[in-house]
Amino acid sequence: MLLSIKDIIIGPLFALGLAWLSLLIWRKWFANKLSIYIFFTAFALKMISAVLYGFVYQFYYTDGGDTGGYFAGGTLFYQTLVEKPLHHGWHFLQQSNLSNDFLLKLSHLPDYHLLNISTTFLMIKITGIVNLLTFNSYLGTAMLMSFFSFSGLLALYYQIVDRFKQSNTVLLFAFFFIPSVCFWASGIMKDTITLGCICWLSVALFQIAKMNRYSWLWLLVCIPLVYAIIVLKYYIFLSFLPAACIFLLLQSYQNLPTLPLKGLFTLLLVATVAICTFYIYEFRLKWITEVAINKLVSQAEGFQNWHSYVAEKEGGSGYTLGKVAFTWWGLLQKMPASINVSLFRPYLWEANNPLMLVSAIESLFTLLITLWVFLKTGLFQSLKKILTNPYIAYFIIYAIVFLFAVGFTSYNFGALVRYKIPGYLFYFIALSLLMMQPANVRNEL
Repeated sequence: MLLSIKDIIIGPLFALGLAWLSLLIWRKWFANKLSIYIFFTAFALKMISAVLYGFVYQFYYTDGGDTGGYFAGGTLFYQTLVEKPLHHGWHFLQQSNLSNDFLLKLSHLPDYHLLNISTTFLMIKITGIVNLLTFNSYLGTAMLMSFFSFSGLLALYYQIVDRFKQSNTVLLFAFFFIPSVCFWASGIMKDTITLGCICWLSVALFQIAKMNRYSWLWLLVCIPLVYAIIVLKYYIFLSFLPAACIFLLLQSYQNLPTLPLKGLFTLLLVATVAICTFYIYEFRLKWITEVAINKLVSQAEGFQNWHSYVAEKEGGSGYTLGKVAFTWWGLLQKMPASINVSLFRPYLWEANNPLMLVSAIESLFTLLITLWVFLKTGLFQSLKKILTNPYIAYFIIYAIVFLFAVGFTSYNFGALVRYKIPGYLFYFIALSLLMMQPANVRNEL
């Protein structure tokens, strides 16, 4: 059981405390950037989502799912720290996986053996530490994790509005009102933590690019963020890397004062890429690509087989991309279909339960808003903005790489709705930036 009598008391107390903290944050940073009504509506939705998330995993998924496993493991960690904080607590923190005695105590849980995986164990550690602050209350822990996710969204929103000196309805919707992002990143789950981390990591990237006296502090901030992302969901960081590199290159290019310097920079960049490519393929480093593709193939096949099995077990919530050739060319051929399934599916006629119906309606809305933005902005004008604006390039590249990865590997709509959250958010941010007036953007770049 996730929820208990304790939550009836502690849950409202934490909600009030976080509301007071949110008011201080609004007064300090957002009074001139976001109305108090929108701010607290967004905050209330996150807190309500944290509560509803617990209800869904207690009464809809009656076994508690992953959330139940994390909270049960976190409860054991909490009890260990309370009873023997100096020795056993520190020993527990240093471990990379659960010891046999802890696994035995958790053996009543479905798929309890999965809790011994390092990615899951870090989530148990995080949950146990947060449980210390919430007296082992599910709602208190879920609300604090949800607030961490909310803080990342707020910080990234602040960066964008501060940079572009404007906002719009699509940007507000992207950050605070996308149903799947709001709900599925509000419980005791990896998705909640990783969404907050990637938002804060993006803020750090933008601050580091300014090259001011605080850049080294933001580099230090990146260390725990990158560690948590790599351990919990490494593919989030792998999607971040190319987007961050393109952002820094475009930012450096635009900061050059004269056209000849920009031309020289472009030539040096092209030459560097060409030399590196030649070196990789000609000087006995072909094994790098071979190892990489073999690992990707193995993991993709594993994800697809597992989620296909889960889809059959849950009654047809799966999908397929057809026959896949596991080569670089084969992967590229499946990129359009993978991105399509991440953004625009399930279609309405594919929904066979209430949660899938909500996802299908959201996917239909995504298709409509995408068509509207590109018709309003123009396809060629949109491409020009993407190629010349480092911020738009960052968000759209991250979205494309990430949505391709999760769409290609999920093979289950139920899993996909959670996995796609960071890419889905960044895609909507990119759409909102495409709609902004270029004159306002130019003054800031």
